[in-house]
Amino acid sequence: MLKILKSFFDILKEAFFEWVDDNASQLAAGISYYTIFSLAPLLVITTSIAGIFFGEDAIQGKLVSEIEGFVGLQTAKIIETMLIGIGEDYSNIFVGIFGFALLFFGASKAVIELENAFNKIWRVKPKEHSNIFLDLLMERLNSFLTIFLSGFLLLSILIISATLNFFSGLLQELLPQVRIFWKVLEFFASLGISSLVFATLFKSIPNEKIAWSDVWLGSICTSLLFLLSKFLLNLYISSGSFATVYGAASSLIILLVWIYYSIQILFLGAEISFVYSKKFGSKKMSA
Repeated sequence: MLKILKSFFDILKEAFFEWVDDNASQLAAGISYYTIFSLAPLLVITTSIAGIFFGEDAIQGKLVSEIEGFVGLQTAKIIETMLIGIGEDYSNIFVGIFGFALLFFGASKAVIELENAFNKIWRVKPKEHSNIFLDLLMERLNSFLTIFLSGFLLLSILIISATLNFFSGLLQELLPQVRIFWKVLEFFASLGISSLVFATLFKSIPNEKIAWSDVWLGSICTSLLFLLSKFLLNLYISSGSFATVYGAASSLIILLVWIYYSIQILFLGAEISFVYSKKFGSKKMSA
């Protein structure tokens, strides 16, 4: 047991130093900039994909509700307004494939930058550009597949969440005493779902063949850090410090801070996966 704990903390320590060496804070700042401009198109596309099954209004409402849990009501309303506004604009001015292509182009830039950052973390060697146009096309296609995957993951999360909420209400009505047990079960279910999402992203985004076994530790740590950041950010928001310092701009500042630190957490999780793969996983022989 002590040996396992020592190995775990060794991985965390090395991952932290890798995270610093890769200048994750600067990478996160750049991607945060692109994400602000890509956020609305990205959410519109993913909710459109998931909305095929549940309806876009229901998906957007659920998504905004989940975001509210992280950044508060006012900031969530900003995102909701962005979603409604961009949806109306594109549906009125652009039609069919052209409108979707514009949305996709806006969303893909953040995904491409995220992919480049993950490639840096996994030490993926840059490809030689034999055909710049073809390489650019493939880069955008990979971004599209990642966005489509995000929509599918969002759909899966909502299905599981709806199922849990149904059984939660049913059981608490029949057996009120199981409330605490169900809260614990919901926590672990949320942890499991988010870990699966992060594991899928860690495996699929880099241009490198990565084993599933390489990414589980990093994805679980990322999920726990996200839950911790949610608690700390809500604690800080509830203190009113943001509103006091930034006034009317506080909601936008909260959104920026949330995106920035979320991306840094994502990078740290990727670093943990990378270090684990070198020490115990598929990269051990080649390290």
